[in-house]
Amino acid sequence: MFARYSLLLSILWLAIPFRIGLGEDMISETQKLIYPLTSDSRFLLSNQNGSVQIVGEDINEVRIEATKKAHSQSELAAIRISVEQKEKAIMIKTIWDNPSRRRVDSRVEYRISVPRLFAAIEIITANGNVFAKDLDAETSLRSANGAIDAHDVLGPLTLESLNGSVSLTQSQKTSAAKLSTTNGAITLTLPASASVSVNAQTKVGQIQSDLPETQRRRVNVVGEALRATLGNGANPIQLRTVNGIIRIQTKG
Repeated sequence: MFARYSLLLSILWLAIPFRIGLGEDMISETQKLIYPLTSDSRFLLSNQNGSVQIVGEDINEVRIEATKKAHSQSELAAIRISVEQKEKAIMIKTIWDNPSRRRVDSRVEYRISVPRLFAAIEIITANGNVFAKDLDAETSLRSANGAIDAHDVLGPLTLESLNGSVSLTQSQKTSAAKLSTTNGAITLTLPASASVSVNAQTKVGQIQSDLPETQRRRVNVVGEALRATLGNGANPIQLRTVNGIIRIQTKG
């Protein structure tokens, strides 16, 4: 189990709150957190409303900037950032103390930097976009209502949205990946030197691909299924959308 850490731990927590006005209706408060963490660690974040950006860097710590946005000071104070940590894992969770009185656009937006090489990363948000870049880790990015956009993320990779587009761009290397959405488009961009086997399917929508195809067929009249291989096909990539198109392209 995770050991719960107080928000006042001075050596791991940089509490730097400041408030700015967001027009007439909203105010914000930003907190910056720093936690020493090694590359063999796990990072998990669960958010309810708000976007998440996570980027890998050549560092040996986790840096978190959490910006709370709400319509009043009392509403802002009701949003808490829960932090749990053990030796090789850290879990961040957004908590609303009085969710029944929360307005729908109150949110927390996260900007996170982690070691580029990491054991595992899991990001979940109910309402908001997720952006990830320059990571080498077992990675899971999920949003119920929002777009998922990943650039140069290696390791077993899962990108999933219920209502939103899903995009993966790999500029040099590739790895196994699963991309899925219920309502939205999927875009996969690969280097020309990649070795992948792609299995793509839509229920309603076309598949556009410039990869060498081994199979293409109709699905339920208005959908399509495609299999394609690039290089030796070493890395399997699965693409699934119910309502939307799939684009598969190479660059370089």
